[in-house]
Amino acid sequence: MPTLVVVQSESFFDPRPVYPFINPDVLSAFDRLREQSWQTGALNVPAWGANTVRTESAFLTGLTPEHLGVHRFNPYHRFARETHIPGLVAELKAMGYRCVCIHPYPAGFYRRNEVYPKMGFDAFYDIQHFSPEQKCGQYTSDEAVADFAVKLLENTNEQMFVYIITMENHGPLHLESQPEGPLSRLYTDIPDTNASSDLSVYLNHLQNADRMLQTLQKALIQLPRPAVLGWFGDHVPIMEQVYEHYGYPSGQTEYLIWRTFSTDTPQQADLNVDELGVALLDALVCRIGE
Repeated sequence: MPTLVVVQSESFFDPRPVYPFINPDVLSAFDRLREQSWQTGALNVPAWGANTVRTESAFLTGLTPEHLGVHRFNPYHRFARETHIPGLVAELKAMGYRCVCIHPYPAGFYRRNEVYPKMGFDAFYDIQHFSPEQKCGQYTSDEAVADFAVKLLENTNEQMFVYIITMENHGPLHLESQPEGPLSRLYTDIPDTNASSDLSVYLNHLQNADRMLQTLQKALIQLPRPAVLGWFGDHVPIMEQVYEHYGYPSGQTEYLIWRTFSTDTPQQADLNVDELGVALLDALVCRIGE
């Protein structure tokens, strides 16, 4: 059975179609991997700018806002009262996977420390496993999280599901200084308005997310076990001045599912985030059939 790594990338979406003055190379690794993926497309998520837990819960449980009713805004408050929470993790446990989460933030936030064991997670690596020196901006860097995940995978022979929730691009973006280095790495036509300041900070972190994707791809190729990599954004970022000046995105994010063990012609399919877990299971089942 393949190793399964899924990254819920903080505030990840592709802003280039909305803002054509952005340097296409900002997401060069994402572009390459998307061309090689088993399945890719736009992702409909229930959150905008914040409330990561809404997207996260839909991915892990398959439950829609309509299913959750009044609990849609904080589903883990309800789930903490349950004894067992069916969903993707429980399915993978039944298939023999050891399931772990890496999230560089306190485990008690959103009561994840109570909910995750009931979903079936075997371990939760939270902020205690990272140091302040590993920050990029306000939060732990995507690079540090990628390195932690790679070491975890390299030091085990177990059949693993690694669920990664990043934090680097969380914001508020206006609290950070403008990125160092030439802005030409972020823009083909550099905006001349103060409205772009949050966008520059965002793109700098987005480029780091892109490097994280490349790091994970290279590491999974080197593993003795075949691997499946899933990647998706939880919501678009909060950049109100940018949106008011340059235009609003749709609110959709992007996802991809890539595999080491076959040369795939990408299937294009737009999904709701509550359907993404099923698509990942399909990618694993295809491996069993081969």
